[in-house]
Amino acid sequence: SDVCSSDLDYSPSAASTDIKKGTVLLDQMVVALRRSLDGVTRPFYVPGSQLLFKPDIWVSVIAWTPFLCSGAQSVLHQGWLLTPDNMTDFMQGVTKGLARLEAHIARIAAIVIDELDTIKMQSERMMGALFDESVVSVPLAPSIPMAAPDTGFVNMIQTGLLALQLLPQHSAGGLIVITDGVINIPDVNILDPLLNHLRTKMTSLSFLQVSSSYHPHEIGRAHV
Repeated sequence: SDVCSSDLDYSPSAASTDIKKGTVLLDQMVVALRRSLDGVTRPFYVPGSQLLFKPDIWVSVIAWTPFLCSGAQSVLHQGWLLTPDNMTDFMQGVTKGLARLEAHIARIAAIVIDELDTIKMQSERMMGALFDESVVSVPLAPSIPMAAPDTGFVNMIQTGLLALQLLPQHSAGGLIVITDGVINIPDVNILDPLLNHLRTKMTSLSFLQVSSSYHPHEIGRAHV
């Protein structure tokens, strides 16, 4: 049997529109997840024989966001024995879980944006009245922090590794990260232990990029 953990990179950059395909990147992540799981669960004949191999695939799906607050990360499925017969039910659960997560993240993002606007306005006032003691000080950062791009990348991989450890043992493990490709490689002192952990656990790490390649000549176009 094999185990697989899929991480959906629900960072703010994934909410943008792919002007080459005319779709939102978040929607493309669901399509990429379905196609990847269709491929790994499809039975196939062993080359050189008539033996039909039907793998047992245990799957966990996690939607990861950089917001450091309750409910910002969602486990959509944990330890699901996936087969071609129950793929439709599996994807329906993923879609419903993502809809709830998107609504929650929208509320969090609205709070963060309002606080950032307030911080900007107060900073401008303070610059104009440096010696005015009546000016009330405000926090210099939003109340809901976000993970930095480099540490967020590491946290996302570590979350996927934890999900693999909770699946049945004595199995070949694979971690799939579905992302828009807007990531930052962490410092080598942080990246080396992570790569060593993947190697010692014999865990394969794959990336699926859903965004289109760079297309500078189509920047002037837009989709509403």
